[in-house]
Amino acid sequence: MLLFLLIVEQGSMAAAARVEGISRSTVARHLAALEDELGAQLLVRNTRDIALTQAGEVYLERARAIRDQIAEAESAVRQLEGAVKGHLRIAAPIFDHQEILSPLLCAFSNAYPDVTIELLLATDERFVVAGGFDVGVQMGFEANADLAIRRLIVDRLTLTASREYLDAHPRVRTVQDLEQHRCLLMRRDDGVLDKWPRIEGEDLIVEEPRVITNSVAILEDAIRNGLGIGLMRNAISRAEVEAGTLVHVLPDEIGMEKTYSLVYPATRYVPPKVRAFVDFTTQWLERMSEEA
Repeated sequence: MLLFLLIVEQGSMAAAARVEGISRSTVARHLAALEDELGAQLLVRNTRDIALTQAGEVYLERARAIRDQIAEAESAVRQLEGAVKGHLRIAAPIFDHQEILSPLLCAFSNAYPDVTIELLLATDERFVVAGGFDVGVQMGFEANADLAIRRLIVDRLTLTASREYLDAHPRVRTVQDLEQHRCLLMRRDDGVLDKWPRIEGEDLIVEEPRVITNSVAILEDAIRNGLGIGLMRNAISRAEVEAGTLVHVLPDEIGMEKTYSLVYPATRYVPPKVRAFVDFTTQWLERMSEEA
């Protein structure tokens, strides 16, 4: 279509060929293919000039309008490129949003005031593409062909309890001793109750947990308040463990590393708002780690 417009505006197939840097025969072949596709002759050709048929005049008017629309679309994309703006939809699991997500989003919003943010919790990040999300927070480092992944931080989960709780209950020397204690567990988004990961051997199934929740923040508060023993992130518990108010339980027996990543649709073109959020989050977490 665009080559047809060029032929008309240049006045000949030879002139159009010179502009495009291709042979006249190639131009003639493309024009013939277009006419075959339309089932109508667009141009009357002779050795010196060309003339539009009635069908050619109708097609010329519509083709010019389409070319203008293409130019407008390209101009809009070029203006958008580099400008961080728009609506950013984020999917994240339920965890301690006050510790990381809230300050991160506030900092990002201040840095990019032209971006509106929509954060949805308890959303399975595996459905980022199908759910129309721009970016998701992933706990773990699972590969997905539809998603690009940016690794953020690696933390460790360790069984933890308050000093007050442990002073009031039997001492924990072995994994079997946990049967005498109140155990606090997470339930995943898919409804499955978490097992406690053994460093060696099969994961431990807790038969009668005292508290079950799908919120990491609530689980960690329950541990702090002396309700029992549960898995807690070392990055969150570090200061309290050093102060002696929290204690790691069987750290050489039970625990695992947990990777936090950002995932977003794996396409050749990454929107500026997504690229900005991914880069900003990475740098923000690095600064927080250095200050800690």
